[in-house]
Amino acid sequence: MEGVVVSAHKDASAITVSVASDKQGHFSFPANRLEPGHCTLAIRAVGYDLDGSAAADVTARSAATVDLKLVKTKDLASQLTSAEWLMSMPGTEQQKDALLNCVNCHTLQRPLSSTHAADEFAQVIFRMMGYASGSQPIRPQRRVNADEVAGSPEKYRTLASYLASVNRSATSTWEYPLKTLPRPIGSYQHNNLLPEIRNLRRNARAPHIFLLTEELDDAKLASLYRGCDALALPYRGEGFGMPLVEAMACGTPVVTTKAGPAPEFCPAGASYLIPAKETPVADPPPPFGAFSREWTWFEPDLVELGNALREIYENRGEATHRGALAGQLILQTHAWPRIMPLYLDRITRLTAQMPEVEVAGVASSLTKI
Repeated sequence: MEGVVVSAHKDASAITVSVASDKQGHFSFPANRLEPGHCTLAIRAVGYDLDGSAAADVTARSAATVDLKLVKTKDLASQLTSAEWLMSMPGTEQQKDALLNCVNCHTLQRPLSSTHAADEFAQVIFRMMGYASGSQPIRPQRRVNADEVAGSPEKYRTLASYLASVNRSATSTWEYPLKTLPRPIGSYQHNNLLPEIRNLRRNARAPHIFLLTEELDDAKLASLYRGCDALALPYRGEGFGMPLVEAMACGTPVVTTKAGPAPEFCPAGASYLIPAKETPVADPPPPFGAFSREWTWFEPDLVELGNALREIYENRGEATHRGALAGQLILQTHAWPRIMPLYLDRITRLTAQMPEVEVAGVASSLTKI
């Protein structure tokens, strides 16, 4: 089964490591992520439970193998996220919007699994509004001005009536189907090309491929960048491109997509930009509802990518020159001593606009963004 999140927790550790299964249902943990010891395994696959318990003894010298068996869950409601509850429950967008404040403190399973009638819900919501945003059920934080903020129970009559119509106040179960989001499947979501890379390495006609899977510290990473002729990152989608900045800071020329964030800090004279065409993504779009728009990415021109790589190979002097210019540019524009004051200045200006309130005796600021 693909897209099952498998988590390993070492005894007495505060860290849980999670990975996702592939199309064949196989999963593996990076060796540098799990220390030797006894680990308890858990899974997350909505609609399924782990059949019994599972554990593995991790050693430094050999890989541990364990087979996990999943069974259909008998309690789907307990697995639903707040987003899935909003998908499942009937009602208008306006009615559901009123519940967005609830998820700052707890999931929607609490109110929707309750048996409160409208009168009871009005009292509950009134009490909840007296707690500070970010409170937890095990540690609620009462607002100093709770009565002023909360108002009166009657103020929440409309919301209370709506919740009473979609919880279990009238029936023992829900009168609407419980909907779930799909598991993360597909090569793009996994962003895992290891099987394809391993197949290429078996091809006698393919160039030599050295595959690094371990995590490198800053010194080793900088040494790797400096030892390369170029960094090729012809992405389809990218949020910022930190590897590009890191390589450029090391004086290494970069080959990347001429779309998205890269052109903002990769000028043509100090990098190699590859033309790209925006095209629809073959995978189904994420189920973001009203937040979801056309699902596209940038498809780099592979011929131009090959031309750029050959140009670097045949004209090392020009590549070295562009790498040196890139290093100077990043030092001037993206070094931490320059970036951090910009962040601090922006945060200071934003916080200066926030009204001060008193929450549980501690001064804090609230804003709506």
